[in-house]
Amino acid sequence: MNHSSRSCFAALLLAAALTGSGIAAAQEPVREIDVAAATAKVREGFSPNGPSLSPFFGMRQAGEALEVQFEGDPVWYRWESLDGLRAVDIRAVCEGAFEGNWWKRITEDLPAVLVLMGQDGEATVDLGIFDPEAERVVVKRDVAMTGENRRRLWHVNQGRDVDEPDRTPSRLAREDWQVDLDLLRELIAERFSYQSMRGVDPEDVFAVERAALEGLAEDGELSRDQFARGVQRIVTRFGDGHAGIQGFGSHLGERGWLPFLVEQVDGGRLVAIRADRGGFVDPEHPFLVELDGRDVEEWIGLRSEFETVGSPQLVRRRSVRGLRAMPMLRELEGHARSRQVVVKLVDAGGNAVTRQVELAGPRERPTYGAWPRIEERFRIVAGGIGVLRVDQMEGDAAFLAEIDAAMARAAAETQGLVIDVRGNGGGTRDVLYRVLPWLLAADEPAVVVNVAAARLGAIPRDLQGPEMLGNRALYPADWKRWSDAARDAIARTAASFAPSWDLPSEGYSDWRYCVVERSADQPRYAHPVVVLMDHDCFSATDIFLGAMQGRAGVTLVGTPSGGGSARSNTHHLPHSKLRLRLGTIASFRPDGTAYDGVGITPDVVVWPAPEDFIGPSDHQLDRALELLRAR
Repeated sequence: MNHSSRSCFAALLLAAALTGSGIAAAQEPVREIDVAAATAKVREGFSPNGPSLSPFFGMRQAGEALEVQFEGDPVWYRWESLDGLRAVDIRAVCEGAFEGNWWKRITEDLPAVLVLMGQDGEATVDLGIFDPEAERVVVKRDVAMTGENRRRLWHVNQGRDVDEPDRTPSRLAREDWQVDLDLLRELIAERFSYQSMRGVDPEDVFAVERAALEGLAEDGELSRDQFARGVQRIVTRFGDGHAGIQGFGSHLGERGWLPFLVEQVDGGRLVAIRADRGGFVDPEHPFLVELDGRDVEEWIGLRSEFETVGSPQLVRRRSVRGLRAMPMLRELEGHARSRQVVVKLVDAGGNAVTRQVELAGPRERPTYGAWPRIEERFRIVAGGIGVLRVDQMEGDAAFLAEIDAAMARAAAETQGLVIDVRGNGGGTRDVLYRVLPWLLAADEPAVVVNVAAARLGAIPRDLQGPEMLGNRALYPADWKRWSDAARDAIARTAASFAPSWDLPSEGYSDWRYCVVERSADQPRYAHPVVVLMDHDCFSATDIFLGAMQGRAGVTLVGTPSGGGSARSNTHHLPHSKLRLRLGTIASFRPDGTAYDGVGITPDVVVWPAPEDFIGPSDHQLDRALELLRAR
């Protein structure tokens, strides 16, 4: 790794404190353990007199999985890992060591169990959790193990009511929701980086929504869900793809789900797929056109009211996925509740069939997950073409070692390379630092891949230094640790840089630059490269795609990416207990084009075919291989 990249990583710990949410994309390596040996050690050495602590505000079983909650957040997350230990292994050890008493031990005596499993007994832990909104595993870092959490879990185990006077009120008095709304206005005015990007007047946005909430209020009171929907409509008006209420789905009145997935193909057509992706809802009529006798596009438009006013592809993708929450959409339209949905499907010729389907239960939401499913990290196919699957943008050491090995093998053994980032919703920039140096020309020792400015109100004054955006590897032009090559690249970019929207003259930092360098001994991949992308690519993957586009020998193939690069902070509204994210940087490509609201357009647009979502076919990959073999 070159000096600039090492410096980028060195600043990560300093800047991590600025994220506010405690959520990080980089995952710790998951450790494989001998469950039988650990079980025996816990059974023999366990004492119930260990620390009465837990990192979880709530904990419950969901089949074979364990779901957890955190204070102030109503969302239930599937627990995946703790400091590198798999949650399934922790559960297996507890079940083996304590049999019928295992639930009491995992909820009430977790620290004592962890120490016997080889953990250090620290007061904070890093937790891998599956985020149901992002539909991927993230890491919640430095979660405190507290006695209050353990006390609450003990009370639940005893069947007792837990005293939660300020937890999640079901209704809000006018003075309370008005205070929260005023605080939100201050946050947007003082700490939000994208307040002016769309040219929307915040005062108009707040006036409209305040009037709408007043119209919904009964004797001045609003339900918490009504208020949450209003807040969501406000924060999504400004174009920040990351902005929104955390766990917003819980405020949509969900009482069931469409029991199938909906995917988009060329021409905007939608296909209805079984939740297990084992086939179409109707094998002869794959295309979805109506729900409850109403054009599906009208339902999508209704759902889009709660989505970020971002790129068209981002709005549509999220709104299409939002069709799953049919009970909420019906509620907004004043429809009667029903467990059945009438679905109209057509074939390619327009011949229709109508089917009645039963809503899935509240805990049976069909999930999309990463698509295509990963088979191998790297493989070589006919014609000497390498295919590297990058379904995540993570900083895990083992994962990055796989990327390094794949690139080295590609350089030695292939005549062309596909880098497949479809379905990759972002994370860290580590993969970019590992891959891009292989593709830089001999006369291109350093390139700028991102230019941004920070919203100063979002960063404590004592942290407003040169490295305040270090967790995005963004530093000022006069940063003392730049190499000469990096300084030259920055100077060339700065000479012509003009942002696509004008930042206010006050309240922002000077421009910061993210630079990727190629070391003197860095080998170069000398053959053509195709990067496969789609509309699920977002955040750090947008940065990756932006950096790849325009490189000599690199072609982007697929559908446009979502468009997002915000570096969000999390804020709490005190009376409603809502948690929401707001961007803290204004982020641009080196040519001045914003990431948010735009995304990356591929060089060659290729849509998936309907059958790609249910079987082994992959038309986008086929097109990528065709392009490489033709060169």
